[in-house]
Amino acid sequence: MPIPIKNEINIVFSTLPDLITAWNTAMQKAFAEEQEGQKVEVLEAILNSLPDMKEKFDSEIDKLSKKIKKEIAKEKKKRSSV
Repeated sequence: MPIPIKNEINIVFSTLPDLITAWNTAMQKAFAEEQEGQKVEVLEAILNSLPDMKEKFDSEIDKLSKKIKKEIAKEKKKRSSV
């Protein structure tokens, strides 16, 4: 029996690499534009962007966790009624 939310799980995990790629691209651009003596500013910008990245990851993982928990509850209910 296929897992009903398999596609949703795959979608969430396929979007995470896109977040990482976007972040890496932004960081590469910041380093490429770095002027002499601006290393601290570039590193601070990166540091300041980390909470946003963490929030995006956490949000996607939280959504997926809720969906999986609902699916587990639904399957347990089906199983107990049989």
